[in-house]
Amino acid sequence: MSVSWSKKINAIVVILATFPIISFANIGVPVLLFGFDLNLESVSKPLAGHTIPTNEFSNIITSVMKPGLAVTFLQDELSSEDFLRLGSDMKRGGLFKNLQTYSTESSSRFFPSVKAPSHALRHLDQKYDEQIELKDPSKALSYLNNVQLQKDTSLIIHLNPTGDEETSSRSIKKNDELIGAIMKIVEKSGLSYIAFYSGKSHRSAHSAAVVQGVGRHLLQVEDAATTDTIFSGNSSICLLYMESVTVGASVLSDNASVSCTEDASASQVNITITDSQISSPLELIFTKDAFAMWSLVKAVYNNTILTSNTEISAPVGFSYHCSENITFSNSSAAPVVEIARLQIQVFSIETPGVFDSAYDCTGFFTIAIWTGLLTALVLIGATVYGLMMLNNIQTFDLYDDPKGKPLTINLSE
Repeated sequence: MSVSWSKKINAIVVILATFPIISFANIGVPVLLFGFDLNLESVSKPLAGHTIPTNEFSNIITSVMKPGLAVTFLQDELSSEDFLRLGSDMKRGGLFKNLQTYSTESSSRFFPSVKAPSHALRHLDQKYDEQIELKDPSKALSYLNNVQLQKDTSLIIHLNPTGDEETSSRSIKKNDELIGAIMKIVEKSGLSYIAFYSGKSHRSAHSAAVVQGVGRHLLQVEDAATTDTIFSGNSSICLLYMESVTVGASVLSDNASVSCTEDASASQVNITITDSQISSPLELIFTKDAFAMWSLVKAVYNNTILTSNTEISAPVGFSYHCSENITFSNSSAAPVVEIARLQIQVFSIETPGVFDSAYDCTGFFTIAIWTGLLTALVLIGATVYGLMMLNNIQTFDLYDDPKGKPLTINLSE
């Protein structure tokens, strides 16, 4: 007796349906906003489980900003669980004693999950006259004690790294004490202020043991890196992030200057990087073709045309991101320029200062993914083949009937 093809197909469908469908979700970073006399009535409370997009968070910031100071405290990693886990230690705010004091005594709003909030917070300089960024927490207090804070200034303070699970409590407590000391200086200035406390990336329970993977095609990169060297935005022309840039034997300093110019008639954008550490500017030239793709045409340094070891291109409206080092060289020399962790976008930028979805240099089908897919296909094939073999077992057409003539099988030759 044979099994019909419809039954075989049903069996295959049932097998395939048992395999889970994996969905990828963007993990947001919490943001605590506080300040005196802030109009937060127009800001709706975030929905539980909802991650606020970067563009929407930028609009929220714009709606509540007022003349004065914008103070941003950036930690390397932060999660909502940190407030729950450490906020109850020793009660009365736990390890966040100063944050609790300032948030309860002023207008405040807590956003449990925001997509890449550091991108929006780092570009408050577009809304203020001046931006001061302090990357060394140990020197922040001495610097602020010796300067006169001015109105319409964006102040960004990088806090101490949280480290692993054993040292995170001590680090967060130290950061809270630093926040309290800095806020006293801000209040002493007599200027109105709006303050933010957030992180560059989401902190998971096993963040110390997990190595973050690179992004995939058409997925937005949450944060380009944990240490910023060059990050420049020029309206809607270009956005550029590079963790580090090595030109010859020199490494560009934090004071490197980045400028963007656009030639609309030629569909071309030129990015020029200058620094005291290099003798000649580094120029990157991008063009846009008729198929709505922008790409790097060439790099020029010291009047020498350089070519990259990888193609830098993306669709218009997307940024390009690469976690691997990108090198530029000529045909007769060793690599002249090396860029670590590049993220760049030119031409159509929807929100100034915020990268759009990223087109990654690492393709979706990596060796690890191909290995997993092939292993799964082999197991699925073996299971389907086994079930089909079981369903095709042939049974006897005759059975021994006790009321009829006994079934006799002659065993002799």
